[in-house]
Amino acid sequence: MTAPLPTGKGPLPTVTAITAVGSMMELFWCCLPKDPDSVVISNRFAIEDSGLALMRHGMRPVGLAECLGPASCAEGEDRVRKALGGKAAFVRRPADQPGLVDLLYGPEEADVREAARVLDELLQAKTHRPDLIKGMGAYLGYPACCLEAFCELNEFEKRNLGWAYARLRAECPGPVDPRQNPFTGLKPYHLPCGPNCAETLALIDAAACFMSSEAPAMLTNELAISTCPIVFSLGSFPSFSLLLGGKEQQPGTLTYQRAIAFGGDPAFALLAKGNRLEIHEGDLSLFSGNVPIGRFVDQFAVWWWRKAFDHEYWLGEVMRRAHGH
Repeated sequence: MTAPLPTGKGPLPTVTAITAVGSMMELFWCCLPKDPDSVVISNRFAIEDSGLALMRHGMRPVGLAECLGPASCAEGEDRVRKALGGKAAFVRRPADQPGLVDLLYGPEEADVREAARVLDELLQAKTHRPDLIKGMGAYLGYPACCLEAFCELNEFEKRNLGWAYARLRAECPGPVDPRQNPFTGLKPYHLPCGPNCAETLALIDAAACFMSSEAPAMLTNELAISTCPIVFSLGSFPSFSLLLGGKEQQPGTLTYQRAIAFGGDPAFALLAKGNRLEIHEGDLSLFSGNVPIGRFVDQFAVWWWRKAFDHEYWLGEVMRRAHGH
């Protein structure tokens, strides 16, 4: 069954037609805090502040928070009610993820209910059906170009988004727009079709514009996060660790002042004890001063707006794994 498009109260605004943002890059650089200790990581992957901002302004019919336990479900439902006066629905995850559910929420009950039906069908399907992916993406307000690109991905990347993001960053060896950092609460929670997707940037700018008046402290925090190097898990995406004060002292070597982890990967506890990473083709060696304290091979990758580390290695490794070699 093909998923219908959301009804809502009328057609969604065209993302590229948004003109209210203006000089978002000026705002971006002006907002950055000078003190790394002022940065915090909230539970952005439960209910995104950017998603709520887009929803309040009619640009996103339904929101999605994935893999929640009972406590997070109650917290999420309460936030939906307070932030939107909206409706919530829960969809059970597959049998290999017992006790976990996905939370869908939005101002229109009909959209939330229909999105829940589409998501349930998508989770139960043995393959990633393009019609369901595009239908679900329409409810979530994702750009059509990104949905088309996701449908064309190989099955390995669809099921291992950490590797998909490693490939995405490697596609552009040089600097990318910092606002595209996938680990901030500014970006809608989807895989962009490219490292500088214009439609995704327009959504980010719209959310940031709304947040500048509705949640300025949160916006400042998220803009700061977007410039930091981030070590992310390939196997338990979106677990990551933010490297505050991160700098490349020499090619392939990152130093940092403090690491803040998000997600349940226990290996991130080691990053909090170190202050230097040496990066070489999937091998991340961790040091505290000159003392080695850990090593990770094909377990983590680094996202940084200034450059892609070992881009040829990651492009080749993702291709190799996608073809089962």
